[in-house]
Amino acid sequence: MLTIGQLASLILTLEPQKNPARLAFYHYLKNFLPLEAQFNPQHLDGFYDRCMTIQHWQLHRKDLAQTVRQDLEIVANRHNLGFDKSILVHADEVQWIDIELGTDFETLLSREQQALEEKEEIVKHVPLETNEVLRMRLQQTGEMIVETKPKIAFIDQGDLRLVRPGSRLVYDSDYELNAEALQVLNISHTRTALFKMNNQKISGFIVQGYTFVKTENISGQVQDHWELLQALKRIERHYINPVTDRDYAHLVDQLEKTITVMKSYHPDREMIANEMVRKGDSALKDLFPNDRFLYHLVSTLRYLMTSKGSPEQWTKSSRSQQPNL
Repeated sequence: MLTIGQLASLILTLEPQKNPARLAFYHYLKNFLPLEAQFNPQHLDGFYDRCMTIQHWQLHRKDLAQTVRQDLEIVANRHNLGFDKSILVHADEVQWIDIELGTDFETLLSREQQALEEKEEIVKHVPLETNEVLRMRLQQTGEMIVETKPKIAFIDQGDLRLVRPGSRLVYDSDYELNAEALQVLNISHTRTALFKMNNQKISGFIVQGYTFVKTENISGQVQDHWELLQALKRIERHYINPVTDRDYAHLVDQLEKTITVMKSYHPDREMIANEMVRKGDSALKDLFPNDRFLYHLVSTLRYLMTSKGSPEQWTKSSRSQQPNL
């Protein structure tokens, strides 16, 4: 029986850099899956599900399937997979469907919701601007799983089924990201962040493109990675109150401190204020839309930047300085 790490090492000997399909499979094994786990058919299903949400592999699924099938046959001839490779189902053996009608999508979501509720989960769906649906799954333990469901399905023995979630975030009972779970967050159509939390700091990386290549490491505070923060808050605003949101409180604190700086003679106050107005505007657009308190703070800061000094510093003009009307 092979672990995922061992399988990835064997695929590496086949020179994946020379074949995009092989490279995608190799990177998926390395980046999305626990290397110590034993490889099983569900892992291959997950790989194809994610690939079929990407236009390139939708158009080249036969090449994808043929390459991965041949590679696994080579591996199985030399090593024990732990199961009969004939049970594996490849992308060219499945009928994939882009769901166009919202009613059909809702029916499939309802079917999955019923199955989850039979396990005593509390499930809620919210439409997203990305043409996906956000699914919130409250567990009996108080933990919550948050997923995004794309409008891609496949036929399995006559039944229509949705592909696996694109993003998957796991929260503890305090609505903090679970430190033990791998968090998977699509930050755009071509970029996905995979990370873990530890003492309120993230550690992970971003993969990009249809071969899932790792492009950059991410570490430190979430606020240090604006693109990731935007993607996270676009989702979290549907179920986390800004008043209790640590990132919201951090942004408010920064804006209030910058307002104080603008009322002083700090030599860099204009530069600091410009950056915070940019962050505030972006937050109002993408993170906390229409939040009145943030709007007030950003408006106050913008006013201080354009006025001659702050209101506390204004003095009355003498009559000789007043304009003639």
